[in-house]
Amino acid sequence: MQVSDHVVSSPPPVTVESRVRVGWLLALAAAVLPFLLLAYYNYPSIHDDYANSNRIMRLGRMEFIKELYATWTGRYTELALKAYLDPLSYQQTALLSRVQPIAVILLLALAAFCFFRVLLRGARTSVVLACALLLTVLYLNGFEMAGAAFYWFGGYTSYTAGVIASLFAFTGMVGLHRYQGRMGAQLLSLIIAAGFSIVAIGAYDVSMMATCWVLGSAVALAWLFKSPAKAWFLALFALAMVGAFFAVTAPGNQVRAAMEGRNLGQILKSPQAIVVIVKSIYFALTQSFSWANSLLLLLGGTLLAGLLTRVREAVVFNLSRLHPLLLGLWLLAGVGAMIFPSILVYQTVWPHSWQCVYFYFMFGWVWLLATIFARYSAHSEVLRALSGPTGWRLTALAFCALCFFSSSSNTHMAYLDVAAKAPSTMPGCGSVSSGSKMRLPAACPSPKCGPVQQ
Repeated sequence: MQVSDHVVSSPPPVTVESRVRVGWLLALAAAVLPFLLLAYYNYPSIHDDYANSNRIMRLGRMEFIKELYATWTGRYTELALKAYLDPLSYQQTALLSRVQPIAVILLLALAAFCFFRVLLRGARTSVVLACALLLTVLYLNGFEMAGAAFYWFGGYTSYTAGVIASLFAFTGMVGLHRYQGRMGAQLLSLIIAAGFSIVAIGAYDVSMMATCWVLGSAVALAWLFKSPAKAWFLALFALAMVGAFFAVTAPGNQVRAAMEGRNLGQILKSPQAIVVIVKSIYFALTQSFSWANSLLLLLGGTLLAGLLTRVREAVVFNLSRLHPLLLGLWLLAGVGAMIFPSILVYQTVWPHSWQCVYFYFMFGWVWLLATIFARYSAHSEVLRALSGPTGWRLTALAFCALCFFSSSSNTHMAYLDVAAKAPSTMPGCGSVSSGSKMRLPAACPSPKCGPVQQ
C-alpha cells in the first residue's frame, strides 16, 4: 500500500502590485483620519444653534418645521434634520455633537463607495474603495471652511446633507442604466434614486439645482440615444419634481426674499432675469477657472480619471461617447444653474454655497478628465503614460506629498489641529479647531451654560 505525501498549499506570494494597492488605501484612509479625530473637540458654538434649539424646545419639533417652512425656507429636509437631530435639544449634547460629524464624514464615504460599486461592474473591491476614498479626500481638501461643512450643525444638515443625498441619488440613476432588463433591480434603483433625489432637493438650493440638472440631462440623453431605460428616467424625473414643487413654492421663500427687498415673481418676468442668468454664467466661469487651478484637485482628478480609464471595461457607461468640449460646456452651465437661486435672491453667492457647488464641480471635473483619458490616451503619449502603472504611481506620490505636507491642504491643517488638541482661543467659545480653514464663528456662550433663554 502506497502512502502519498500530503501536499500543503502555501498562500500566494504578495506581489508588488498588491503592496502598492494596500499602501495607497492606507494613505487615503490616513488623509481622512484627522477629520474624524477632530470631532472629539466639537460642540455647538454659533448663535444659530442656540436660537434654533430654543425655538424647538418652545414650539416642539413638528411645529418648528411648520413655522420655518411658512416664514423662512422651503428646505424641508434641512428643517426635519434640524428639528430631530439638534444636539442641544437632547440631554446627550456633548456626545451627539461629537458623533454626528463622524457619521456625516462616514456617510459621505459610504455614498461614494456605493456609487462606484454600481458604476464599476465586476471591479475589485479595492478599486472601488480607492475611488471612494479618493473622492472623499478631494472633497475634504477642496474648500476653505471645512468646519462649516462637517462640524457645524447648521452646515452639515443642509449643505453636506444635500451632497450626500444627491450622491446616493446618482447611484440609483446609474443602477437604472446598469440593470436594464432586470425589473426588480431597476425598480429598487428607481426607489433609491427618487427617494434620495427628494431628500437632496429639500436640503439646500444648490443640491436641488444640481439634482434637477443631472436628472433632466439623464432624461434628455436617454431619449436622444433611445435607451431602453428612458421611461424609467422620465418616471424618476417626475417623482423628483414633486419634491421640487414643495421646496420652491414654500411660503417662507417669498417671506425671505421680501426681507431682501426682492420680488421673485416680478424679477423672473422682467428683463432683469436675463441679467441674473448672465451673472450666473460669469460667476460660474470665473470660479471654475479658480478651482481648476488647484494643483491638489488636478493631481487627484488625474489619479481618479486614470484609475477609471484603467478599468474602463468595468464602467457601465461609454466614457468616450460624449465629446469633452460638450461635457465641459454642460458642466459650466450646471454650475451656473446651481448658483442661480443665490444670485436671484441675494445678487451674490455665499461662501457656503460655493463649498456645496465645489462637490458637483469636482465630480464633473473628474468625469471630464476621464472622458479625455478614454478618448485620447491611445493617441497621446502623455495621457498613456499618466494612466499607466508607473505614471499613476508617481502622480499618487505627488498627490500624497501635497496632501500631507502642503499648508494649502486641509488634511495637513487638520493634523496640526489634532496635534494641538484643537484648542480655541477662548475656552467654551470656539469651534472644532484653531486652524483658519477649520474655524467657525464663535458668537455664543459656553455649552456648559446651555441654550440662551429668551
